[in-house]
Amino acid sequence: NKVFDALHEPIVTQEDFDKAQRKLADRPHRNVFNHMYLLSGIIVCKKCGNLYNAYESSSKSNGVTYKNKYYRCSARTYKHRKKYGWACDAKNFRCDDFDELILSEIKEHAKDDVVSVSNKKTDNTHILKEIEKINTQKEKLVDLYLSDRISTTILDKKTEELDLKKNLLEEKLKSENAVVDEKEYRSSIKMILEDFESLDFETKRIVLENVIDRIEVSGNEIDVYFFM
Repeated sequence: NKVFDALHEPIVTQEDFDKAQRKLADRPHRNVFNHMYLLSGIIVCKKCGNLYNAYESSSKSNGVTYKNKYYRCSARTYKHRKKYGWACDAKNFRCDDFDELILSEIKEHAKDDVVSVSNKKTDNTHILKEIEKINTQKEKLVDLYLSDRISTTILDKKTEELDLKKNLLEEKLKSENAVVDEKEYRSSIKMILEDFESLDFETKRIVLENVIDRIEVSGNEIDVYFFM
């Protein structure tokens, strides 16, 4: 029940993997109410490494039914124990209390972190076209080589030159995409500070996912990791 870093090259980045896990944890088929919980799929259990999802609990007292919503480690369920032979004993959290705590921490983090955000979107079309053009040129070089119209030496030299240009363009593309991500982050921070409560649920989820990388919990210890 431990997770170890592997030595092989990953198929996808850790960031992409974590995002995918959040989406899976937030799908309705896992829990009919789960998609209506603000932080489901963002909370990570430090004890076992699994994500927290959410559930609704009902209890009766003096003929009155009370319903409470909780975040729970996905490895704590009976279904998980039956399938894997073990279950996590991590702490559950009342959703309303936990949401309030995290939002308060986000606002504290955001107070000195608000900048004006331009509505202008970065246009990467020209870079993508250049990369596509280079790929076409490389294919033509291979065709020329296979038809004995150029030598191996020329093929290698020209391919190396094109690869260098392509790498530079891809680095530029990453840099410009990072600017767009930063704009989304800054815009989301501003929305949290100014009018978060007035947003509909889906927009709140998007805003939070633009700001929070993950929330790690272990007992009463809660660590919030921001993208910036």
